[in-house]
Amino acid sequence: MKNIIFFTLSFFVLSFGSCTKDKIKLKNITQTDENGNIIGEPNPEHWNIQNFDPVSADDLEIIFNAELSIKDDLAHSGINLDLFNLNCSSPNFAFTIFPNPVNLQETENKIYFNLETDLDIMTHYFAVVANDKIITSSQGSQVLEDFFYPDYGKDFTLYYVFLTTDSCAFYGKGDIITK
Repeated sequence: MKNIIFFTLSFFVLSFGSCTKDKIKLKNITQTDENGNIIGEPNPEHWNIQNFDPVSADDLEIIFNAELSIKDDLAHSGINLDLFNLNCSSPNFAFTIFPNPVNLQETENKIYFNLETDLDIMTHYFAVVANDKIITSSQGSQVLEDFFYPDYGKDFTLYYVFLTTDSCAFYGKGDIITK
């Protein structure tokens, strides 16, 4: 069964004074317009889905080893990744975020997503990561909800985890530039 899900990522605008901006290079993101159309070449490492086993070397620290890792953050919510199959067969999956880069004032502090998949999603989890630390996270049921992010003037990477009704766990990520 194919699920087509449209949801928004809403942002709270907060001011943190003279924070320096973590710069993600424009060439490293999958650029999209305000309608979700991909502009230029997509980054093949972003906005896809992959198994936790094996985790790429770039993601190993934030997922398993950081002081507050994604695995730890999920455990605080009552989810034990060790109880899920971390090496399931790859599903049909298309995930688009738009616009990227985003001007939060122009979009009324919202970023939109389109998700098309044949996964039967039980739970989703999002983590906003900057400077190799989880800034904020959100978890929800199969009905994907708005995600609130405190905009503190930095570009970030959005990690996402999907847990399925047949006990599979998948993750992915993508960089988002704020301007």
